[in-house]
Amino acid sequence: MSNRAYYSASLTDFLHTSSEAIIGTLTKNHPQDLVYQQTGAWQAQIEILRQQLQNFDNGHICFELLIPRMGRRADVILILNGIIFVLEFKSGEHQYRAHDLRQTQSYALDLSCFHEASHNRLIIPILISTEAPELFLTLDTSEFGVTSTLKANKNNIAKTIKACISNFPQQQPLNSEVWLVAQYKPTPTIIEAAQALYANHDVADISHSGADKINLAETSQRLNEIIHQARVQRQKTICFVTGVPGAG
Repeated sequence: MSNRAYYSASLTDFLHTSSEAIIGTLTKNHPQDLVYQQTGAWQAQIEILRQQLQNFDNGHICFELLIPRMGRRADVILILNGIIFVLEFKSGEHQYRAHDLRQTQSYALDLSCFHEASHNRLIIPILISTEAPELFLTLDTSEFGVTSTLKANKNNIAKTIKACISNFPQQQPLNSEVWLVAQYKPTPTIIEAAQALYANHDVADISHSGADKINLAETSQRLNEIIHQARVQRQKTICFVTGVPGAG
């Protein structure tokens, strides 16, 4: 799995594994020296989710899932009833801050657009500000199958997830093992790739492009023809190349 998630398990295994064992796995897979705040944050997330998810089954949970294009890791990914939930925790936070909402939404959109097994899947991002008030729940879906970011606190995560499952009941089953090993296919900019390398992230998953060899060959041939014509006729030409990630 190329260390894509620091911890990955079925929901049943997660609920029956001790917090110490889970933190031990997270710590073992983390490439850098940890500070007390990080392990404390994991401890809080595990305890909250253990309490909130105890009545769910047949799901899969990942902690610290790599989002290669962003060079960051999402706190928790929960696959349940064919829905991909992106859970971003802000421990001790009393508000749902705009930049936290954008961060959570960005993770979900990145998966939808660039992670092969997440294409055309329903993805629901949830910002969990643990001490914030409970708000009225509204659900909507964008053209990418990503809802707007929902807001939850430490006490109503289960209620929020149940509402989502009830609102979107007809989802196709999603094999978590297939989902975890699916390719992540954006082609990063030089700066993004350098940042990911510097941060000790595995960038093998972001070396692929979405354009196949035939289309790339035809595009290259046509560009060469346009360039040759421009040289012969002493013209200036601007070519715009668009398409799936990697087409440019």
